[in-house]
Amino acid sequence: MASVAVAVASVVDNAEVEVLFSILAETSFGDRVFVVGETSELGSWQPRDGLELKTAAGSYPYWSGTVLLPSLQVLGCIEYKFVILQQGGGVVWETGENRQVATDAPAAECMCELDEGAPPAPRFGEKADSARRPHTVLRSRGVPRADVSLASTCALDDDSPSATATSRGASSVCLLAMGDKISEVVDEDAQSDGSVRVPGALWAGACRAPKPGGRCEDAYFFTSTAAGIADGVGQMVEYEEYGIDAAAYADDLMEQAAKALAAPREDVSPRERTASAVRKAEQAASTCGASTVTVAELQGCTLGAANLGDSGFTVLRPKPWGMELVQRSREMNHGWNCPYQLTRVPDELKNAMGDRTLDSADDVEKYSIDVEVGDLLLLYTDGLTDNLHWYELLRIVDDAVGTNSNPVKPKTPPQEIAQALVQAATKRSIDEDADTPFSKNARRHRRFDCLGGKIDDVTVVAAWITDSEYRGQETLKDEIVLGSRDDPAESRIVHP
Repeated sequence: MASVAVAVASVVDNAEVEVLFSILAETSFGDRVFVVGETSELGSWQPRDGLELKTAAGSYPYWSGTVLLPSLQVLGCIEYKFVILQQGGGVVWETGENRQVATDAPAAECMCELDEGAPPAPRFGEKADSARRPHTVLRSRGVPRADVSLASTCALDDDSPSATATSRGASSVCLLAMGDKISEVVDEDAQSDGSVRVPGALWAGACRAPKPGGRCEDAYFFTSTAAGIADGVGQMVEYEEYGIDAAAYADDLMEQAAKALAAPREDVSPRERTASAVRKAEQAASTCGASTVTVAELQGCTLGAANLGDSGFTVLRPKPWGMELVQRSREMNHGWNCPYQLTRVPDELKNAMGDRTLDSADDVEKYSIDVEVGDLLLLYTDGLTDNLHWYELLRIVDDAVGTNSNPVKPKTPPQEIAQALVQAATKRSIDEDADTPFSKNARRHRRFDCLGGKIDDVTVVAAWITDSEYRGQETLKDEIVLGSRDDPAESRIVHP
């Protein structure tokens, strides 16, 4: 039977949250898996009226599904169980006390593992009149300072992407990986006295793939303590005659933000430092264009971040059952497919735009996250999250990382993790039949013409959070690694 069950709640508005349910359940042919609970959305404890989970040949025995549920202000903690409806008509309930998901937490997770002393794994065979008292296995993720709730809405599909890039029809997929500038893993002999490891450096790598047949307008940077990502707004190409170049502007922002963070630290929190870096980048940029921007910096046990738009970041933590989501940024959109963005245009074009109000660095949302050695930081453009669901992203990272008996000492090069994610998202982006987060969100906004994957640039920066004993740290101590301006297959190094 399964070893893992997960429920992740993502805030939609004050009245509702979207909850992702996922379970690893081995079933017989023709069996169906449901989530049944106390709300009408979960069938009011009637199995056939509950939320039916889905699986596929490429993802079995994982079953997943999402549903909108009332928030805590409306209802409170919601109790539920997993149920198997057998092909012959039998109903097999999960044993043990009820599970809970709290719909007030921005990213509440209920995770179970079949280890002694851990919350119970899903087991089936109990009668429908089983006890309905809650078994508390909730891990609530705190809201970051910035009045932000975690995560844009996430949905599920029946597809399961391979981590291998392929092409379909006449479309070709170009995958371009940036090599890690730190080539060694955490020192096996460091902290051998058993003392607690303290975060002190990032071991980072990146991968970038341009959209098929198009120019890559994504940019990124990383150093030994900071990283950033930017997505140039391609629609600005219509103003090319005014000297607008979204790719150059995104690259300009990344270089200026990296240099701002390389300056000597003042007595300022990392969340304020990252917001200040975005502001300084906006002021120092000399090119014209529009771009989203995400910047993060590590200071000891705290990761600070500033985000504007629909690019973003995620912090994952290794657990016995795989990577656990600790924190992720919220997408910032004015409307469907209209993200917040920094914009710099020449005066001639600004005058033609009239009184239109532009977003600025003052609009960033700021985050402060407690991190540990062994955590994994991901920064990404929306080409990733528009094409991959969160449960898929976690599974891809788990597959890339593999089994590690000591998660404090990561073995998988971060560039390999970034590449696996980019490959999967790029493959999905050219799949005309895929039910992606982008197409599902489009349907919510009554845009029924947006089918399949979303063709876009895809860029990911992955960074292990390591301790100060990390032997490769000096390699990047005084260097900034940026994506190449001219060739997405290359990176370049600058000095502050």
